[in-house]
Amino acid sequence: MVGSPATATLILNGKVVVDLEGETLRLENGDAIALRPQAFAVLRHLVQNANRLVSKAELLEAVWGGAAVTDDSLVQCIHEIRRALGDERYAVLATVSRRGYRLSLERSDESALGGPSIAVLPFSTMRGDEPNDYFADGLVEDIITNLSKIPGLFVIARNSSFGFRGEKADLRTIAAELRVRYLLQGSLRQSGGRLRIYAQLIDGASATHVWADRFEGAATDVFDLQDRLT
Repeated sequence: MVGSPATATLILNGKVVVDLEGETLRLENGDAIALRPQAFAVLRHLVQNANRLVSKAELLEAVWGGAAVTDDSLVQCIHEIRRALGDERYAVLATVSRRGYRLSLERSDESALGGPSIAVLPFSTMRGDEPNDYFADGLVEDIITNLSKIPGLFVIARNSSFGFRGEKADLRTIAAELRVRYLLQGSLRQSGGRLRIYAQLIDGASATHVWADRFEGAATDVFDLQDRLT
């Protein structure tokens, strides 16, 4: 569905080299900077969503996947990231009171990310089909999880992409607001024990179709269907 993964390296605060693919931090002279895996996962999500407000709820979901953790775990990661970046003035990673965090990237840093980025929008169902609404949301969550495992592919978290549920905005506007190159949208229909999933990959810059397909099978084969779609 997307091009081959690209190595994503960029420099933050003018001195710290962040390698998202290798999950390492280092100074430009090559000296390594220690950062716990959870803190790096928070940094990764902030970089992938640079220059926009990322809520605490979104970060907790993206990094801990709904596990029962306190805000203190996130705050500790933010402190570690700032210490690693030497960002004592919060110039790179700002706190937005009671709302979340914003990581600032210069345009030159953004272009260094280079790799493909995608947001999976909520799939539509038949009007009034509430059971399938829940089913479709679960399907999309699993697709987001599967896509997130692809090295070099930046995937927007569910909390952000689901904010556009029912929106009639132009797809180019949605892609610009989410800061992604691609959007995946689709629909789900169920008849008896059969499922039919339609999916379209959209180029967010031109709102044109890059790829589209239909996946059909027994409702009991839903995991196979979502793997084929991913």
